[in-house]
Amino acid sequence: QIYVLFSICLDRFYTIVYPLSFKVSREKAKKMIAASWIFDAAFVSPAFFFYGSDKENHCSFFLPYTWDGTIYSIIHLLVGFLIPSILIILFYQKVIKYIW
Repeated sequence: QIYVLFSICLDRFYTIVYPLSFKVSREKAKKMIAASWIFDAAFVSPAFFFYGSDKENHCSFFLPYTWDGTIYSIIHLLVGFLIPSILIILFYQKVIKYIW
């Protein structure tokens, strides 16, 4: 999950760049991981409406050729992969700049 990786990245960023003002307790870490799982589950749940089964009760792994499926695919790509990936890269870049 990219949101779990983003939570880890955020924790490392604040721990390294702001070591005295940011304290992560075990409870706060559990809440961050739980929030990332809940957000991802809520974000992926519309796929239940788009994916279906064919005549032989096999799952259809491809979105239907409608604008709804296209828009959902684009939003899923952006929010589910590109934006978190870019944020992870930026946070780690700031950590590397801070260390060097």
